Amino acid sequence: NNEDILELLDKEVYEYINDYALRLKKGIEDIIERYNLPCHVQCCGSLLTLFFRKSIVSSISMWFSLCEEFNTLLSKQFKTMSAS
Repeated sequence: NNEDILELLDKEVYEYINDYALRLKKGIEDIIERYNLPCHVQCCGSLLTLFFRKSIVSSISMWFSLCEEFNTLLSKQFKTMSAS
């Protein structure tokens, strides 16, 4: 169960996961730079988010706003793909 797994996670595991996330972030940033893509990646611990925009998301309210825009785009796309 989840409690057993959490007991196995110690400081070294979290350091490894966070280091892996930073290496992944660096790899994504290298690709973004190589192809001059209009996006960036932000990282907090082991959590990564790829944003398809040049400007950095600097606040949680901006992040929620982007999520709303993305969900609106998704819902429009699914509506146009509807078989009805």
